[in-house]
Amino acid sequence: MPVDPGSGTTPEFLAAPGKINYQRIFESAPALFLLLRADEGFRILDASDAYLRATYTERDAIVGRSLFEVFPDNPEDPEATGVANLRASLKRVLADGRPDTMAVQKYDVRRPTGGFEERYWSPVNAPVFGPDGRILHVLHRIEDVTEISDTRQASAHDGETKQLEVMLRAQEVQEANRQLREVTEQFQAIYDQGLFAARLRLDGTVLDINRSAVEVCGFDRADILDKPFWECGWWNRSPEVQAWVRNAVERAVAGEPFRGESLYFWGDGSEHIVDFACMPVRDAFGKVVVVVPTGMDVTERVRAERNQRDLEAERRRAEALAEIDRGKTRFFSNISHEFRTPLTLMLGSLEEMKRESADAAVPPQYYDQMDLVHRNGLRLLKLVNTLLDFSRIEAERVQAVYEATDLAQMTAHLASEFRSATEKADLALVVNCPPLADLAYVDRDVGTDRPQSSFQRLQVHFRGHDRGVLARGGRQFRTHGRRHRHRHPGLRVAAAVRALSSRGRRKG
Repeated sequence: MPVDPGSGTTPEFLAAPGKINYQRIFESAPALFLLLRADEGFRILDASDAYLRATYTERDAIVGRSLFEVFPDNPEDPEATGVANLRASLKRVLADGRPDTMAVQKYDVRRPTGGFEERYWSPVNAPVFGPDGRILHVLHRIEDVTEISDTRQASAHDGETKQLEVMLRAQEVQEANRQLREVTEQFQAIYDQGLFAARLRLDGTVLDINRSAVEVCGFDRADILDKPFWECGWWNRSPEVQAWVRNAVERAVAGEPFRGESLYFWGDGSEHIVDFACMPVRDAFGKVVVVVPTGMDVTERVRAERNQRDLEAERRRAEALAEIDRGKTRFFSNISHEFRTPLTLMLGSLEEMKRESADAAVPPQYYDQMDLVHRNGLRLLKLVNTLLDFSRIEAERVQAVYEATDLAQMTAHLASEFRSATEKADLALVVNCPPLADLAYVDRDVGTDRPQSSFQRLQVHFRGHDRGVLARGGRQFRTHGRRHRHRHPGLRVAAAVRALSSRGRRKG
């Protein structure tokens, strides 16, 4: 009833001047309302008087109790689905935050005298939000449609028969909606748990984003929705990447699919690689209505491929270096042979000249010059032989083998090879090599493929060196003379052998 400002009276629904008593309005409403707590228990907070009358209940008897405790399924109806359907609808309201309209439900109520009465209802459930946007309550509104669902009465009236057909069709629609919701939920699960995916408006702003793209990368959904896609956190740390993504979105809006790999970023700033696609979605008329970007993180795959390419490049470099090394070895081997042949001929001629000039009246300065040439020729031959040995070792045709050796015994044995030459030259060969305290590791192998061991060449060099001194008139050939600073020649040889042994392997 309208309020008369001049009557001086306060209507009953005004608790105080300027204050509306909404609870009294709610309770007095002609519609059938039930106010529920927004939790899994769905406890009853209040009900309209019309609702109480329609369900044969009293406010004090139902407030504070669970909805399904007060209104259970009819135990005498094994096909009753009222509780299951209503609970599912209420849960959808809590999950989606929007009203849920149900098809006509068969939901029997208790009679005051006992037993259950068959009833049909048309329910609507809606959320009630608080100031912070959270759902505080659920408003359950029903309409009693039992009369139009009674087939006995409907058969007597054509209009009511049509209403019955509508009700039955509504139940079919409800079942179709249930199946559609199941498919939608499955699609949503795939959408959320699969690839990174989003839906963009034609201006490039984000309409929706799936859970994987947000949670995996460490972003907040609220910071992404309604924002230009290329300005979101995955791309905004690099202007070049932003331009690349914007170009992809613009091409998709124009109807051209796009795909490529790009750098992208997580919320912690780390860099990753994404296999990115941006696809246009068209309506029945072929018009682009939305753009769907998707992405799969391929960081590990790209890194593995990059490492494989690096390893392959390193292998090719190693092969190239090995080929260069083989060429060097061949060069050293060839040049060593080329040097040794003329050197051997030169040294042979020099030695013959020195022998022939021993009994001739050759000026001392000439003899000294020949001796100098001979000594340096021997030194050069030694270097050439060592170079040849190293080239053979690198070519794996020879390998130095070092064995524990009595240097004094081996030196005496090698020196004996000069005895015939010294006797022929009317020289006395005196070997002064007392035994050493320790054995030395010496390469003493003499094989058909190795003309001389390193130690033998050292000994021959030393003997030849002293022989040049004695050939000038001395009558004794000693292994220690003025040209050797060590009293024991084996000490000098051992020093050279130790230097050689650090590059070989020991045996025995």
